[in-house]
Amino acid sequence: MHSTAARPSQDPHEGAWSAVRSGRLRPRQQGFLLTLPAIIALVFLIGFPILYTVWLSLHEWYGSRTLAMDWVGLANYADLILRDSNFHRSFLITVTFTFFTVTLSVMIGLGLALLLNSEFVGHGLVRTLLMIPIVSTPVAVSLTWKYILNYDGLLNSVTHILGLGKQAWLGTQLVIPSLIVVDVTRWVPLVMLIILAGLASLETEPFEAATVDGASSLQLIRYITLPLLRPHIGVAALLRLIDAIKTFDEVMVISEGGPAGASETLYLYGYKVAFSFMTFGYASALLIVLFLIVLVASMLVLRLRRAA
Repeated sequence: MHSTAARPSQDPHEGAWSAVRSGRLRPRQQGFLLTLPAIIALVFLIGFPILYTVWLSLHEWYGSRTLAMDWVGLANYADLILRDSNFHRSFLITVTFTFFTVTLSVMIGLGLALLLNSEFVGHGLVRTLLMIPIVSTPVAVSLTWKYILNYDGLLNSVTHILGLGKQAWLGTQLVIPSLIVVDVTRWVPLVMLIILAGLASLETEPFEAATVDGASSLQLIRYITLPLLRPHIGVAALLRLIDAIKTFDEVMVISEGGPAGASETLYLYGYKVAFSFMTFGYASALLIVLFLIVLVASMLVLRLRRAA
């Protein structure tokens, strides 16, 4: 009798790997496999810092290698939310700054987009000049504005010549409005570009039909253009919202959070807590709260966009 050798058990993953080698995967499976390395890299690059920050926020740590991390649980969060008056002040400053910068940026950007959507003499030159703020280095732009807004700067020189007197543009009362103007002038071109792209994608048939029915230019904008542009306006508002909450470089260069904390935003306060006071555990708790604020605000904007 001839003995028959036992067939080796088939690897349960052999069918999948043979499908990969033979190229018999469906397009969706192929796309997933091709993007899998990038997904793993993103999960590591984004997920690890967030998890490490959460873990660090549950400790008291001053950054020195000679001092061990002391577990404090949620004490950092309790101190931050319930007892830290500086955090409360920075939160109100950030909310005020964000509301006005987002609102003004969207309104002015929308107006410029509607204006530049029509042809006129110098159309290309105006569009190019409006792009200067977003292609310039943020620190350089902020330093320029600091020179303009200083008490002995360019703006007060002009007001003095006009007989209007000098103003403390970076003083306690005017520092936030001044920073709002700086931020709006910097990011209006981005909003304008997003809405211009939306205008270029609109179909012409509704406008032609409304024009035949006798609709005026204002009626076209109110009843056709604006409703069709809602998704693009929502995207612009969302991007500006996230960026405004995280504003740091402009405030740091122009006012450094002063005077007396009058322009200290949440991110600037977190920076000082971490690198001036060296309380890294407390600063990590502040960063997690900031992350949650940005997340909640973004979800609210997305919900409003879908509801519209």
